[in-house]
Amino acid sequence: MMTGQHFPIADLTAEERHQLRTMRKRKADLLNEIEAVKSELQNVEGELENLYYVDDSSKERGAQLSSGRKKFNQDPEAGLTFLIERGIIERTPQSVADFLYKGSLSGLSKQTIGEYIGSNEPFNVQVLEAYVKMHDISNLFLVDALRMFLWSFRLPGESQKIERMMAKFADHFHSSSTLDGHAFDCPDTAHVLSYSCIMLNTLLHNPAVKDKPTLERFIAMNKESVQQNGVSAETLRQIYDSIAKQPFKLPDEESSRSHEPFIDSTREGWLYKQSSNQAFVVGPLMWKRRWFILSEGCLYYFDSSNDHAPKGIIPLKNVGVRRVEAPPRPHMFEIYALSPEDKIKSCKTDQVGGRVSEGRHSNYRMCAASQDDLIGWIEAIAVQCQSQRV
Repeated sequence: MMTGQHFPIADLTAEERHQLRTMRKRKADLLNEIEAVKSELQNVEGELENLYYVDDSSKERGAQLSSGRKKFNQDPEAGLTFLIERGIIERTPQSVADFLYKGSLSGLSKQTIGEYIGSNEPFNVQVLEAYVKMHDISNLFLVDALRMFLWSFRLPGESQKIERMMAKFADHFHSSSTLDGHAFDCPDTAHVLSYSCIMLNTLLHNPAVKDKPTLERFIAMNKESVQQNGVSAETLRQIYDSIAKQPFKLPDEESSRSHEPFIDSTREGWLYKQSSNQAFVVGPLMWKRRWFILSEGCLYYFDSSNDHAPKGIIPLKNVGVRRVEAPPRPHMFEIYALSPEDKIKSCKTDQVGGRVSEGRHSNYRMCAASQDDLIGWIEAIAVQCQSQRV
């Protein structure tokens, strides 16, 4: 049959008419898919027009913040003075606590944070109190609240400092806990049990301790709390089971050793990364949660915060960073090649076999958890991008 010829459908056999209907339906489906792709491309083009502009003052502020973090890691007082004199933070307990809390996720030494908030200087004690209150533990069981708190800094070795920290934590837990059945009558009860949790963690998981306490022995250790403060044996059993199954993961056990090459990191934290698999045009790409570290002109990402080797590396040479407006994901940004003809020369470890392959992508998209986190990442990456341009 010649292209362009018309023929009466009545002359077709039943099988041919069925095939024709199938072809027409397939054609209609393809047209709908094409329109969907066109619509998606228009949305992408619109997003690409929404460039995130980082002015010179923002770049300077980001550079000063990065320098201040490095100075703090070496000398806390010198680092804070540097930031206060440049107007990055204020000389108030709340402002310093905010800097430490956010910094615990983005490059500050958790050991240095612990040393600073563990000091008995009046101002440091006020910072400790403000720092503790920045942890939202209102709906957490005591052990889970402790896990969150102890992960944000490295616990110092001196018993007086630990005592002071646990007292402030207990006050905060008592005043803010709303979890049914797990609130305590007074801060002293939370204080005693918090200390007891740390002792139990050491006794159960320190290889040097041969005589591991049983549940019955742990309950006996807290007999006074049970008799005088109304703590139930069931609560103690839950505490024991939780710590026995999962020890406290302190920063010096995981983060400090896992990422030794990244001690001078500018920022680190969790982001969602869009899959870079471009094999299929139709359909949304997947988003996966990754641990990111920004250090020395490169953005590294890991499957987990305690992985030793990065899953991928994105060099920030001849690239830019900008915000992407996308209603389903309001805190999205992307790293893109400055020249349309260029590709970002990244590398990635394959899932199968661990083989390292070179990536050739024009952009990488990430999504932060909040507006503040989004701005923090963009500013930090922009400073690194600027320093790597040739």
